[in-house]
Amino acid sequence: MSHYELTNIKSIKLTPANDLMNYTFPDTDILNQIEDKRVRITNLSKALTFGTSSQKGKSSLVLDTNNCQVRTEAVVIGFDNASVWLEGNIKLPMSALRSVDFI
Repeated sequence: MSHYELTNIKSIKLTPANDLMNYTFPDTDILNQIEDKRVRITNLSKALTFGTSSQKGKSSLVLDTNNCQVRTEAVVIGFDNASVWLEGNIKLPMSALRSVDFI
């Protein structure tokens, strides 16, 4: 049985996407459950479609850093097994991404 802790996303510090490069991220994936990883990929796929549409919709992304959780609102322009790319040439580690929501 797994333990889940619910966090109000609005209570997590909102950080400009450009500032995320000032943080260090864990070396291992912060998600342990296979289903959680599937949900992350599914939501990233939706965010990519949303971000590359004519409206360039932003998504809310929560990441775990080595010291805290941070949240940013940005346009997702790509991802692979290792990284997530945001508009503005910002590359983040997939393993640090806790959740993706739509604004």
